[in-house]
Amino acid sequence: AGASPRSAWRSLRRHGRRTASPNAGLTMAAMAGAIGVSLAKPGHYTLGEGPWPDVAAMDRAARVATAAVALAAALVLSGLGCWAAGRLP
Repeated sequence: AGASPRSAWRSLRRHGRRTASPNAGLTMAAMAGAIGVSLAKPGHYTLGEGPWPDVAAMDRAARVATAAVALAAALVLSGLGCWAAGRLP
């Protein structure tokens, strides 16, 4: 999807706990790292290490999100298929 899993993981670990929300910061930091930008709420936090997002970064983010949804759907459908076939409890 044009993103860096290694940078996403590094950014998540370095910046994921900088927001007041225990969940949103993790996902925002991972996306910022994956697409190579910084995301900020002035006066509160900055996530990621890169330039501010531009149109190309937003396109990369849309591709990453689409790939994540497709992967999650495939895993759920696979699990349902195994469950229906009696291979899962």
